[in-house]
Amino acid sequence: STYLEKAIELDPSYTLAMERLADIFLNQYSTGAISNEVYLQQAEPLITRLLQLDPGLPGANTQLAMLRWAQDDPEAAEAAFKETLRLHPGESRSLERYGTFRSFEGRLDEAESVWSRALLTDPLSTKILFELGKVEMYQGYPEKFVQRARRIAELDPDSAHSTTALIQAHLWMGR
Repeated sequence: STYLEKAIELDPSYTLAMERLADIFLNQYSTGAISNEVYLQQAEPLITRLLQLDPGLPGANTQLAMLRWAQDDPEAAEAAFKETLRLHPGESRSLERYGTFRSFEGRLDEAESVWSRALLTDPLSTKILFELGKVEMYQGYPEKFVQRARRIAELDPDSAHSTTALIQAHLWMGR
């Protein structure tokens, strides 16, 4: 993050660096490395500036959606996701984040739809295959998760997603 902060200091309009730095803060928050309060304190001014510079940037609205979600405002998060996908319907990273949002909000049918759409944009993504399979399992179709795990293993034999998917699906099926 130090290099990105320096890049922004040198060029205060460098939106790519701002987007990446906001993403680092989000990842730190998502993994518990920083608190919600610290995330909001670091990310909000950065995302606000990013949106001022380029409101059509897919990552800007996606970052805004994640920020609003962290602020416990799911309606505002939903609106920001929809704006991103209106401007950039096939933007894979935004679809992934939106799928995660819908999954965590317990909207499984909607999450499945978003993850399926994401898979169309990036059919070789083991992460998307894993998340789609997990949602399908929660909908009562653990055998689909097993199929997704096999596809993940074909794409990346060393992927932990494949093993994790198989374990979760078999546990779900009582095996």
